[in-house]
Amino acid sequence: MRLAILGLFFLLGGCESTSFQAPPVAESACDPALVGDWRPGDGANKDGDDVELRIDPQCQLDFAEDKDGKHREGPPTKAHVGSDGDRHYLWVDAAWAVTRFDLKQAPPPGDLFLVRYRFKDGQLLLTMTDDRTIAHRIIDGRIRGDIHRVDGDLRNRLLAPADPAVLREPGFFELNETLLRRKSGENPP
Repeated sequence: MRLAILGLFFLLGGCESTSFQAPPVAESACDPALVGDWRPGDGANKDGDDVELRIDPQCQLDFAEDKDGKHREGPPTKAHVGSDGDRHYLWVDAAWAVTRFDLKQAPPPGDLFLVRYRFKDGQLLLTMTDDRTIAHRIIDGRIRGDIHRVDGDLRNRLLAPADPAVLREPGFFELNETLLRRKSGENPP
């Protein structure tokens, strides 16, 4: 299920993922618009599981989930943000995501996972990388990176320094966005 945090930005337990050796854009201060408790807002949570993404004013990110009658929280991590023109990006340490979500294959130490984000009508929209398109571009020599197949899973790694222009290329990010809304009763900062 491509939903919430696992579909939100770390759907790495699936068959494909893309990590970055270093951030492709410069880090900036935490975006105050990200601060809050966010829940899936597109009705995709039909199986009864409940998830919540939390970001505090220091950009500490945490994720809570209620799945199969069990509540699970883990250690928070630092969320990093940066922009390229009017496009905004959020990234976290890949090792945190691997540990937090019990992923079977860890990228090299120091790598990060990145998503693009934007706001529309008070909602947070997150877009993941299109891992298959990125793999083809690495193979074609259009993006500097490595591709590995591990136990049938495709793992892309963009090598540093990654040109931020690759993030602007059509197809680098998926067409589908994950929509999150603030937890009810919560006002934006």
